[in-house]
Amino acid sequence: MRVTGTGFSRDSLLDAVALLDAHLRGDTEAIECLLANTDDPVNLAELLAAMAADWLRQHDRPESYVNRLREEFLR
Repeated sequence: MRVTGTGFSRDSLLDAVALLDAHLRGDTEAIECLLANTDDPVNLAELLAAMAADWLRQHDRPESYVNRLREEFLR
């Protein structure tokens, strides 16, 4: 299932949010696990690049950005 307006699946979006969250917490074990278990690493990389560009446009604190994404995609 693709999330409207993003071109990415809900699972990919949740993986990316979890990866960003793990990075902010410095949880290398979680990062390694998420990367090892992703179905589509290229898609995840493209999604993270899009998220980074979005974050830079918004000038938001990284933690606030990840929390907002989590709330938006976990509805």
